Amino acid sequence: MIRYMGCKKGIAKQLLNAIPSAVHFYDLFGGGGSMTESAYESKCVLKDWSGGVVKWDYIHYNDINQGVYLLNKEIWEGVFDFEKAYNTWISKDIFLETKDEPTSWGAFVKFIWSFNQQGKNYIYCEKLELEKLLLHFFIKSNEIMPGLSRYEKQSRFTELFSVFCLQNGLADYNESKCGQKRKDNLKMRNYCYTSSTLIKSEHLTKIEQIKNSPKLDLNRLSMTCKDYRDVEILPDSVVYCDIPYNTPVGVRKNSYDVKFDFEIFYDWAATRNFPVFISEYECVDSRFKTVLEVPKIKGGNAGGNKSGVEKLFWNGKNLREEKT
Repeated sequence: MIRYMGCKKGIAKQLLNAIPSAVHFYDLFGGGGSMTESAYESKCVLKDWSGGVVKWDYIHYNDINQGVYLLNKEIWEGVFDFEKAYNTWISKDIFLETKDEPTSWGAFVKFIWSFNQQGKNYIYCEKLELEKLLLHFFIKSNEIMPGLSRYEKQSRFTELFSVFCLQNGLADYNESKCGQKRKDNLKMRNYCYTSSTLIKSEHLTKIEQIKNSPKLDLNRLSMTCKDYRDVEILPDSVVYCDIPYNTPVGVRKNSYDVKFDFEIFYDWAATRNFPVFISEYECVDSRFKTVLEVPKIKGGNAGGNKSGVEKLFWNGKNLREEKT
């Protein structure tokens, strides 16, 4: 699961509990995949409390962004190259050059190496980039230096820093861009050189999160990369739509830089003959009923701050048994 702004991981269970069981579950705006993963794992609790059965027999993921679609596909199939992901340092220049490529690697760079997973600005400010680069170098080189004194660690740090700058064409970086004060700050930072503390570099934490995504059975999961209107909805299906949050003007750009027309979407959802559920903060269209209100956690983490009330809206339609 790719975490980025708008991720529903923190409230996925509550949202899915309000959606009825069916043969098919469609996540039409699948994005980072949190709702797809949660729906895949959802169970219906039996009355005798003897366990549960899957709430939806088949899960269908769709997203119009090709890079995100391909990245999720590789993660869930267990074929994404995590060794490359761990070992490759993405500079700001590489980030800007790569982030919009319609590939799994482009999507990886865009959301793992961007600030707040927005896919726009580089993850580290200029003052931190060198330090994070050096930490990355330590991890890659397995330079964890256990059992050394503070002085020995500082000396080793300085030695490796010089070697690193020479190997990476940064011989002049110390004087022209960094300066002696900056070098002293780098040396004296209270880093403990252990694998547990070095792994806290933000980009490595994000890689760990997607590496922990489950490998999904492709007999139960199908994936498409289409406009939501082009996805064929099979009989006995429920549809969930995590659309971009609306604005007063009705049209805005989402994190994929794609314009979204809310009026067309609401007309589409209201006229379907199967249940459509929509995540939004508000819905001014009276054709939809509010079925759930849940506090949204900023960043999708349980320990985060509340950032508003997410609502689940329903088009009022029940399950259909035959395809029309």
